[in-house]
This record gives sequence, C-alpha cells and structure tokens, in this order.
Amino acid sequence: MEASDHRHVTHENKGANEQRNENKAYVPMGDAKYTAQQVLEMEANKEGKYDEDGFFVLPNGDFIDPYGYYFDEEGYDNFGGYYDDDGYYVPGEEYHDEYYEKLRDWLHLQSMCTQPFNG
Repeated sequence: MEASDHRHVTHENKGANEQRNENKAYVPMGDAKYTAQQVLEMEANKEGKYDEDGFFVLPNGDFIDPYGYYFDEEGYDNFGGYYDDDGYYVPGEEYHDEYYEKLRDWLHLQSMCTQPFNG
C-alpha cells in the first residue's frame, strides 16, 4: 500500500466530483475540527505523522486533511465525503446539493472581490 492510499476511497457508484476547475481540488466545507497548531502539537506528541501530501495520519489510519478536516479510518468525513483516487474531494450524497450551492456562492463572492471598483 502506498503512503497516500489511506485517504482514497474507491467504490463504484459512489459518485464523482462534478466541479473540477482547472485541476483544482475542492475541499470539505464546514467547521474545521483541528487548527494547524493543534495538529502540530499532535505531531510533537507523536500522535501521528504527516504523509508526503500534507495529510496527518493517525495511528488507526484515520487522518486530518491539510485543511483541518477529520476523516475516519475508512476515508470519510462527517458528511460522507471523501478524496477520490485523483485527490479530489467528493461530497457525501446527502450533503451533495448543499456543498455545491455553498461552492457556487463562494466562487461568486471570489469573482466579485477580484473585479475592479467602478465607484
């Protein structure tokens, strides 16, 4: 098993990330469970270790992604989302619509912030 295999869930019929944009992986949304400082403290206490992609892997195989979101030992977050084989986040089925609605709102806000002011 490769070091990064712990975070990939491969299931037929689980769906795919519909919002790939210039090969940027979207990330889970919600309240991040861990701060960077908390994860660094966990590393100092030898409670896990970072893999080559910046995921903090805990002893049981569960992990914290680079954004602070927790995933269980089977690779799922609290919303049933997971990282696919290409490293893209795929939201869980029940959270799917809400995820993409929030993503569209966030992308719209980002585009508004980058437009010149005409006032």
